[in-house]
Amino acid sequence: MASNTARLFAPCRHRTKTATERFIQTAYGRCSHTSVVSRRHHSNIPRNVALSKTTLLIGQDGIDAETTTPRDNRRITKALHFFNKCEFLYSAAELRQHPLNDHTVPEILVLGASNVGKSSLINGLFNRKDMARASKEPGKTTLMNAYGVGQPLSLSIGPVKDGPKPPKHGLILMDTPGYGFGSRTEWGQNILTYIEKRKALRGAMLLVSAEKKLTEEDRWILEQLASASTRVIVVLTRVDKLRGRWEETCSQMGHRLKEVAEDLERSLSLKFPVDIYAVSAHSAGDGTRGGIGGLRPAILDMAGIHVGETKVEQTKENVQYTGKIVSFDDIQWKV
Repeated sequence: MASNTARLFAPCRHRTKTATERFIQTAYGRCSHTSVVSRRHHSNIPRNVALSKTTLLIGQDGIDAETTTPRDNRRITKALHFFNKCEFLYSAAELRQHPLNDHTVPEILVLGASNVGKSSLINGLFNRKDMARASKEPGKTTLMNAYGVGQPLSLSIGPVKDGPKPPKHGLILMDTPGYGFGSRTEWGQNILTYIEKRKALRGAMLLVSAEKKLTEEDRWILEQLASASTRVIVVLTRVDKLRGRWEETCSQMGHRLKEVAEDLERSLSLKFPVDIYAVSAHSAGDGTRGGIGGLRPAILDMAGIHVGETKVEQTKENVQYTGKIVSFDDIQWKV
């Protein structure tokens, strides 16, 4: 299979490329020498009052800058504490280089175009400044980078004496190389392979810049995630740079994204719900503002992790049986 994949994606002038190959080439195969206008952070940008909210969820009626209740605030605080424990785990280029996830700790993929603000968002989620290295030059992230998040969640029904070591974290956040400028074709193929074959994958965050229009590459990534039955949260980044027009712009983008998701549901004959959040990582303040506070519980929910008022725990749907496996004939039925 590996040799076939290598041969399939090897450059060849005499073979007609498939639609998937052409899109991977378009999204991830652009020349790294293409000039890109550098983006400067304007410290004098006025902050809209709504950007101080903890949750900026985009619904059918536009931005919902939710007013949180005391119960919501406790959940947001619990999620913040969960994300505060974080560390870099490893880097990998191909699926075979990823360590085995023996305990099936839920993994969340972070996708987006080059220079869309993935590193800034990851640092915002972790409430750190330098956990993920941010750069104004596209193509600096060349590998998939795994981050361990939170305390391990207890799933076992009893003590485990043998087997792999217990997990150190309750969630793995997987950063990926961006598509577009400065990208490479093989990155796209490696990411698609991960989406299709990684058993611990529970969902993906697709980052889209609020400063730009939705691109064909963004739509194609959504189609691949829908085809793989992968849950998705779309995060609109760089919201603060829109200044006074950010609410109108994000509402329009949210409406367009909902239309794309509905088109995919019809064409693929499946359910593909997409939650859309607006985020300003530079407005996070104490770690809960700028939409970051409400995004963390949404990520944990997508991963199958319930954030209660007093504790964070894995939902029953994702708890795996760890007992002895017996045949059907050996089952002792109770009368």
